[in-house]
Amino acid sequence: MWFGAIFGIIAVIALGCVFLPEIFWDKFIYRYYWGPLEVDAHELGSIEQSDGYVIDQGYTLVSEITYGIVLILALYGIFRLFERLRIQIDLRFTVAILPFIFLGGTLRVMEDAELFRAPYVYFMISPVIYFVVGILIVIMVAASQIVDGKKNYSFREKMILGARPFFVFDAAYILVFAFHYDRFNFVVHPYVPIVFSILFIIILFIQFRKKEEFDGYHSMFLFGLFLLSFSVFVLSLWPEIAVWKAGYLEAHGGDIEPHPWAVPIVLGISVGVTLAIYFLGRKLGTKREVMKIFTEPLNVLIIFGQMLDAAATFVGVDLYGYAEKHPIPDFFFTTFGTSAVFIPIKLALACAIVYIMDVSFKEELKTYPILSGLIKLIVIILGLAPGTRDVLRAAMGI
Repeated sequence: MWFGAIFGIIAVIALGCVFLPEIFWDKFIYRYYWGPLEVDAHELGSIEQSDGYVIDQGYTLVSEITYGIVLILALYGIFRLFERLRIQIDLRFTVAILPFIFLGGTLRVMEDAELFRAPYVYFMISPVIYFVVGILIVIMVAASQIVDGKKNYSFREKMILGARPFFVFDAAYILVFAFHYDRFNFVVHPYVPIVFSILFIIILFIQFRKKEEFDGYHSMFLFGLFLLSFSVFVLSLWPEIAVWKAGYLEAHGGDIEPHPWAVPIVLGISVGVTLAIYFLGRKLGTKREVMKIFTEPLNVLIIFGQMLDAAATFVGVDLYGYAEKHPIPDFFFTTFGTSAVFIPIKLALACAIVYIMDVSFKEELKTYPILSGLIKLIVIILGLAPGTRDVLRAAMGI
C-alpha cells in the first residue's frame, strides 16, 4: 500500500506533466518546487511566469504542506524498514548518525558559498539535501545491520568491512575530480580525502584490535565523522581560495562580511537554554517524577537542536540582516517585530513534543518503540541540520 501510494502519486504527476504541462508543470511543479530550486541554485533573484506569478527562492505555503506530507510518508517507510530490520532508535543509534546530521548543514553551507555547479548544486539545496543525507543514513544503517548479523568475523574481515565505505568514497571522489572538475568552483586534490581516510582507518584498526565483534554503528560513526571532517576542512579553505570567492562574488556581488561572533552567541544561547531546562528537570524531578523526562539524553538533544535552530535564526535575522524563507516563522517575526520570539516558541514546541511522547502517549507508544524513537530523531534532525547551516553561514558572512 505504501509503495502503491508513493508511485501512484508520482505516476499521476508524471502523466499530468506529459499531457497537461500547462497545469501540472507550469502552475504546480515548476511554480512551487522546481522554480524556487532554480532561483536558489543560480541566484536568479526571481522568475516571472507568463501569467504574472513571481517565483522567489524559499518556501511557499503549498510547498511547505507538500514537504510535510512527503516527510510523513518517508517517516512511515523508514519505520517499516527499521521494524523489519529490528533497529532500535536509542542513544547509541542517534550518536552513530550525529555526524551525518551535521554533514547535511555543512554541505548546505558549501552550496551557499557557491562551491557547486550544475548538476551537483541541485542535490545540495533544501529540501533535497535532507533526502540525500537521509538516503545515505538509511543505506549505512541497513548495511551495518546486515553485517552485524554475523558476529564471527576475523580481524581481516572486520577491517575490510569497516574500511570499505572509505574506499568507495575515495574512488568516487577521484572519478569526479578527473571528469567533473569544471562542475565546481574549487576542488581539493584527491590526496586530501585519501589522507583523511588513512587517519580514520588507523582509528578503526586500533578499535577493532580491542573489540571481538564487528560494531556496525561504530564504523558508521567514524565514516560519518570522516565525511564531516573532510567537509569542514574544505569549508575552512574558503577565506584563502580566490577562485572560489570570485565565483561567489560573481553570483551575489557586494562584499563578504564574516561574523565570527555568531558562533559563540548562538552556542551560548542554545547551550544555556538547554542546560537551564536540564537542571530544572533534575531539580523538580525529585518532587515531580514527570519532570525527569527533560533529563533524558534524546530529549535533551531535541531541546538543544531546536534551540540551535532558533538561536541561529535570531542571530542571523535580527543581528546580521538575513531573511527567513519559511512562511510560518516569517509570519511570527512580522507580527512580533523580532525573530527573538522564535526562541520561546521553539522551546515550548520542543518541550510539548517531549511531554506528549513521554507522558501523554507513553503507554500507547510502548507498542511502537521504533516509531517513537524515529519521531524524536526527526525532530532532532530538523533542529540541528538547519541550525548548523544558519550559524556557519552567518559566521562566514555569505
